[in-house]
Amino acid sequence: MLIRYALLLTFSVLILASCQTSKSALTSPGWEFTSVDATDSTEAVVLMHSSQGPEPVRATISMAEARTMSAARAEMERR
Repeated sequence: MLIRYALLLTFSVLILASCQTSKSALTSPGWEFTSVDATDSTEAVVLMHSSQGPEPVRATISMAEARTMSAARAEMERR
């Protein structure tokens, strides 16, 4: 009986884990930098889209980080 429960638990874990492993678990999420709204001279509010969900996430980051992300995106679009 214990073996039956162990197999059922293992099967359940594998089924639930398969939903999360449709993409490689070793890569970072595919965040897409979409817009910047200036709140003051030191911060920016950005909307980031993840491949894991349809809704964007608002994040407040420093302007230096926003410029870095914007430059990286511009570089990727040039290729």
